[in-house]
Amino acid sequence: MDVPESLRKQHRKWISVVNNKNIDEYANILAEDAVWIPPGQQPIIGRKAFKQWLAPFFDKFSYDFAISDEQFIVSGNWAFERAKFTSKMTPNSGGDPMTHSGTFTVFWHRNKENKWYIERYIDDTNL
Repeated sequence: MDVPESLRKQHRKWISVVNNKNIDEYANILAEDAVWIPPGQQPIIGRKAFKQWLAPFFDKFSYDFAISDEQFIVSGNWAFERAKFTSKMTPNSGGDPMTHSGTFTVFWHRNKENKWYIERYIDDTNL
């Protein structure tokens, strides 16, 4: 199935902003009322809550976030993505990097301006 270039562009931007620790741009890839479901934690609802949740991680670590085995299903203004990820987190204060890997599911939505946003993110990792 063809994935719209506008979605591919937003997807590449997502990976880039994580690796560049740009919390504002990261939050702007999420819909205003997005729901982010991390493993073993309560859902984070909305951009503001997401930024508050993510800020301590970006303050403490540098990231090398990579995605593989992507599968997209696109239907109208919705796209569903399932993929594998690896996140290598290097402490800013020094020390050995840590790695977190697993799978995720993302529900993307395209608005009237043809821009894609993450509506739901579910980290399927079994920690």
